[in-house]
Amino acid sequence: MKTRQNDDENQPKAWSAGHSNKPYSELARLLKSVAIQTVVDCRTRPYSRWPQFGRERLAKLLEADGMVYEFRGLNIGGYDTNEAESETLDEIAERATNGERIALLCSEGLPQNCHRGQTLAPELEARGVAVEHLLYATPQRPLL
Repeated sequence: MKTRQNDDENQPKAWSAGHSNKPYSELARLLKSVAIQTVVDCRTRPYSRWPQFGRERLAKLLEADGMVYEFRGLNIGGYDTNEAESETLDEIAERATNGERIALLCSEGLPQNCHRGQTLAPELEARGVAVEHLLYATPQRPLL
């Protein structure tokens, strides 16, 4: 059963996260902290020097934690030419509007250094979807 977003919210919401060089357990904790259901991998090349974040391994880890993994890097990736980019963003906006809890995932930890923050968030916001960037805890920003 899917958990819907809070019905009291006036605006649909999507989230974004970057795996950075953290252990998978920290990424999972971030995603679970907001009850993410679906992780949309928006890396053009879904592999990493950290093996836990390679496409196949990440999909298995997320599935074991009760989340769905979708690779959409050919549609909304940060490099190369994207196929059906606008249609993909429309689809994600519609899914968020229908209450699905979706997180866009890339490798960069900080959204301001990534296409999640520079391109995807503004595109979703233009479609009426608020985007919340999930950030790892630091001494200045503890994760509650």
